[in-house]
Amino acid sequence: MKDLENITQMKLVNGEEIIAVYENWGEESDEISLSHVLSMVPVEYLDEMEEERTYYILRPFMSYSDDLSKLVGINPNTVIALSTPSEKVVEQYLKSVDTIQELLGLGDDAPKDATAGNVVSFPSPKKLLTED
Repeated sequence: MKDLENITQMKLVNGEEIIAVYENWGEESDEISLSHVLSMVPVEYLDEMEEERTYYILRPFMSYSDDLSKLVGINPNTVIALSTPSEKVVEQYLKSVDTIQELLGLGDDAPKDATAGNVVSFPSPKKLLTED
């Protein structure tokens, strides 16, 4: 991934938070171009002391994206806050991007014949196991 200094965290008007590398952020542009966009999804649970804890999972912002390096356009009117993420968050973000790209068959260690994609094809109903 390039431009590590361009990693930013954004809060959108719908409450969702994303972390990404911004590629194009011009005043004259009607969209913000981002790459490697991950959504920060909160997960809440009760710990051993019955206290509520919140952790965050990083997942692809676009569900069926086949390559995180592809540009995603965001309407600037949907962004309500920007932040520079902490070193710890950037470290986790970079690990998550690498892991997701590898799972998509696009990482540095992926076999050359690997096919990218995260959509699974199911066999036709005739080939599924049944009780009969």
